[in-house]
Amino acid sequence: MIKNSNSISGEKIFISLSPGASYAFEKFKIPYKSIRDYGGGEERYQQCLENFQICNRIATILDKELVHLHHVPTLTPARYSIVYFMPLFGMLWNAIHILKRIIDTEQPDFIRFYATPQAKSGERIFPFSKEGSVYNEVLNMPGWNVPIEIIHETEPDIPNQRIMCQKNTLFSRLLAWIKEQDLLFNLGLIGKREGIGSVAAALYYYVTCWHRNPVLIYNSGYNWDDSLVELYRGGMVPIHRIKDETFNKSISKEKNFHEEVRKVCDNHPGMREFDQVLGIDISAFFFKWISQIIGRSIQESIAVYPLARRIIHKKKIHCLLHSTRNRAVGHVIVQAAHDAGIPVISWQHGGAG
Repeated sequence: MIKNSNSISGEKIFISLSPGASYAFEKFKIPYKSIRDYGGGEERYQQCLENFQICNRIATILDKELVHLHHVPTLTPARYSIVYFMPLFGMLWNAIHILKRIIDTEQPDFIRFYATPQAKSGERIFPFSKEGSVYNEVLNMPGWNVPIEIIHETEPDIPNQRIMCQKNTLFSRLLAWIKEQDLLFNLGLIGKREGIGSVAAALYYYVTCWHRNPVLIYNSGYNWDDSLVELYRGGMVPIHRIKDETFNKSISKEKNFHEEVRKVCDNHPGMREFDQVLGIDISAFFFKWISQIIGRSIQESIAVYPLARRIIHKKKIHCLLHSTRNRAVGHVIVQAAHDAGIPVISWQHGGAG
């Protein structure tokens, strides 16, 4: 980067947009400016607080327009995905705001941006990674009023690495089978954490309980796993378990609806509010990625909802216990429980009713 900069004649200003660049400038004793020299931190902070409302409006439009894909009015797949596309919108806004302040302050005739190395093959599954920074993306977007040249550093070829596959041994198959046996799995957890005495107590409560109240723990159980003996003591018998892996095979059979989401993004009048940030057209990039994110959420919702309702009905579940919902799967299971008329109890994190 520093060597190539000598090809630019006239007055030059070096600006660091990353700690790595700052380290390089300081190592070679080159005067430079950084983001903090241009201020605007308070404005960016306030915008971060408003980003949730912006993404909430996006989710409202998309959930209303796409309900015909899953035909369950209580499901809101776009809203389930806010945790993923809100940071995406925030990073775009933040980068554009920083670059705008730099340009407005320095009034450059020309910008040369040195991008991090790009992957030579394969398709990205995340919007930003070490192969391309957010600044690289936004500088390629329409709307900038100054000439921009982007220089991509080269990256040496990395030889293919062998992927070690876990052997399907008898022991691994036995462990997989135990995980599917709720009582055995729960007793194993109790024994590992609290010893054989607690296992005996839990088994006693399980056998002698007359009034049974079946409950369902979603995913690992998190802190619920520390309460298994008390749950058995309180008549929460049997304790069933459900996890994301339960649904993965069904999810993979469903169509991904990213194309349908993209059509709404491109054509719905309400989405025009979100196709620009500070005069920069982000629509092609932003709509592409939120279509993939929400399309996956719809795919999971369609596969999981009927299965979750069936499990709740078949096992006569009285209550759903859960801690976190990282994917749409968790949101859908919570909604299935609400629609089945059973309570949902969350530990510490809350937010499920």
